[in-house]
Amino acid sequence: MKRTILFGMAIAAMALVSCNKTALEPLSGVFPVAEEFTLNTLVENTSEKGEKTSTFTLKFSGENNASMDVVFVCSRSTYFLTPAVYVPGESVGSFIADQSKANGKVLKSGTIDVAKNEDHYRLVFNVIDVDGNPYRTKWEGQIVYEPEEAPASFVELTQNFGIIDYTAMGVNMVGIELGTSGVVGTPNGYWGNDYSGTGNYIKLEIYSTDGKIAPGTYKACAEGGVIGAGEFGIGYNGQYGASGTTWYTLGGGETSYEFITDGTVTVEANGDDYKITIESSVVNARYGYTVALTQFWGLSDYTGYGVNLAGIYLASAGLTSDGASIAGDGYYLKLEYYTTAELAGLPAPGEYTACTVGGEVGAGQFGIGYDGAWGESGTAWYTVTGGVPAGQYVTDGTLSVSLDGDVYTIVLDSSVATAIYVGKLGF
Repeated sequence: MKRTILFGMAIAAMALVSCNKTALEPLSGVFPVAEEFTLNTLVENTSEKGEKTSTFTLKFSGENNASMDVVFVCSRSTYFLTPAVYVPGESVGSFIADQSKANGKVLKSGTIDVAKNEDHYRLVFNVIDVDGNPYRTKWEGQIVYEPEEAPASFVELTQNFGIIDYTAMGVNMVGIELGTSGVVGTPNGYWGNDYSGTGNYIKLEIYSTDGKIAPGTYKACAEGGVIGAGEFGIGYNGQYGASGTTWYTLGGGETSYEFITDGTVTVEANGDDYKITIESSVVNARYGYTVALTQFWGLSDYTGYGVNLAGIYLASAGLTSDGASIAGDGYYLKLEYYTTAELAGLPAPGEYTACTVGGEVGAGQFGIGYDGAWGESGTAWYTVTGGVPAGQYVTDGTLSVSLDGDVYTIVLDSSVATAIYVGKLGF
């Protein structure tokens, strides 16, 4: 009964309002009218590629000193401003509000709708500054982005076989030995390792006075065995054979090598984590950019449910799992990809791109990460510290799969992580 009375009172109240007002009047003073102005000139168009994303900065000018400056965040893999409805944030598909301005005022909220037809762009701005003032405007015109030159192809060195400190012997030098996934290094009890397997490794010598590798860019020394500050030691034939910085190739039980005598070695350091890049006429190689996944944890084949989809779990060294919990420190990848029942859920060799919509994976695609009906779904990258995983969805990049006999090489290259697995997909 109470509901009926209240509903009747509400009808009566509305009737009273309708008797006194012939139309709803604007709520003046509550919602400020958006400032509208015309943008007619693109003043600046710059971009910057970061570690995980790319940013595109556009600055416009218009009549009566109007201006709009916006920093957009896109996938690291794209070279142009991608069409989307951008909202405030710092992830892909956002604009960085505190770095964006309307008529000189820093932005706080709103949306920017970016449409693209080849090189023709249309941007519609509905934004609000930090003082609560709304703005509405648009710009339309040509923005030409040139594709980036293909980056140099690098051999990914995923294993660190140890650092040798020669400073204790009165020599201002350290040696470091790095290898690809298929190489096995066994300490020989003297200086360094004995190597077997298939792949490549490098013996690198760098100037040091304290036994540590200092960040910086090192150039090739002029004479083998004579290394000065800021230099790496070139390869040469020494008293005991191949010496200095040398690139080795293993395969079929044979070992070959080439001396590195030119180029640069660049070292970046974050605590005990190093990124080392070797650029020379012999090889371009790098360490610390790609995580080596060495464990196969299982395969989930969904093709039996009428879905051309499967998932595999790959993990780095240092982690263990009993299927219910994880222990240790490291990384693991939950990877979903298109497959067929004929392949029994295994991935076909080839190149895969990220699908567009989570859960809708077509031929030649891997499934992006997304929030599904049962929680985290699709492809995700996990960083594990003390047995506690922290996940990130993989929503861009490429997946490369090759097969040699029953050994797979799987490479994921995305803005979240770059990882490689070499091994069988089975127990």
